[in-house]
Amino acid sequence: MLIVEDAADTGLRLHVMVELVHALGAAEVAACVLLDRPQSRLVAGLPLRYRGFTVGEQLHVGYGLELGGRHGELPDLHALQAAAAA
Repeated sequence: MLIVEDAADTGLRLHVMVELVHALGAAEVAACVLLDRPQSRLVAGLPLRYRGFTVGEQLHVGYGLELGGRHGELPDLHALQAAAAA
């Protein structure tokens, strides 16, 4: 089973999904994320097999990623400045 996520930050949500899929009977679980923030990780050992980009703490919008319901329609990713994200 392949789980596709937009971002892996703390890893808590992905960890819960992996455990759920295993409980439903999947023999193997792997994950694919567009944005990986390993410095934010609270859960070790996530099955991240595919990563689009490793990024810092900044927020990203565009390519389907939104902030407050806005900017998801942008055709590419944009890192927000701290003042814009507040």
